[in-house]
Amino acid sequence: MLTIFVPALNEEKNIQNTIDNLNSIATETNTIIEIIVADDGSTDNTNKILLDNKKKLSHLKIIKNNKNLGIGASFKKALIIAKYEKIMIAPGDNDANYDLLISIFRSVEKSDMITSYYLNKEMRGRLRNLVSTLFHTLYILTFDIFLMYMNGPTIYPTKILRSFKIHSNRFSIVSELTTKCLRSKITYMEISGKMNTGADNSSALNIKNLFEVVWVYVKIFIEIYFKSKKKFLDRAKRIYY
Repeated sequence: MLTIFVPALNEEKNIQNTIDNLNSIATETNTIIEIIVADDGSTDNTNKILLDNKKKLSHLKIIKNNKNLGIGASFKKALIIAKYEKIMIAPGDNDANYDLLISIFRSVEKSDMITSYYLNKEMRGRLRNLVSTLFHTLYILTFDIFLMYMNGPTIYPTKILRSFKIHSNRFSIVSELTTKCLRSKITYMEISGKMNTGADNSSALNIKNLFEVVWVYVKIFIEIYFKSKKKFLDRAKRIYY
């Protein structure tokens, strides 16, 4: 059983495919799911599409933000109402490849956290890849963790996340949750796959997100090494796929 959180900002072109794919994958893998979509201040027809789906899908929940709050702020709302023991952040732009999501769903019971990395990152362009590499390197060196990629679609243990003080309101949410889980006594697994879209479809590189990256990084550093040091002394155990 799995709760899937989907952030959506002006995704009228993608959100239907995202919902359809998630339902199809759940059927194919015999996974019971609920889908929580956060319409994060969309000004297009995203909300209308979601309301039309809500009439047909009893397992679909909608969070409507009147203004853009960010992925992190929307996820914190979803975490409160999530009813299953595992929760996944899935891209609303249908970015993750269908086969990758199939592999992730099939692994949901194999470890506490299942994360993923992309094999075709060249689709995102040099600048995006450079920023991503610098960001990734900073986290693995600072917090003594190791992953191939910090921001791929990831399944987390809901109870563990609810025990964290979450600082991120925007793009840093995945890196914060992943880092804190890897500094906790859980098991984790990495799965490789492909992305569907590249740099043209990404809104990650903007001033608000870049500012938050720095602010959240400092907050996490203080929390892990000073304020809540005893809470983050453990290390997660890798399970091999």
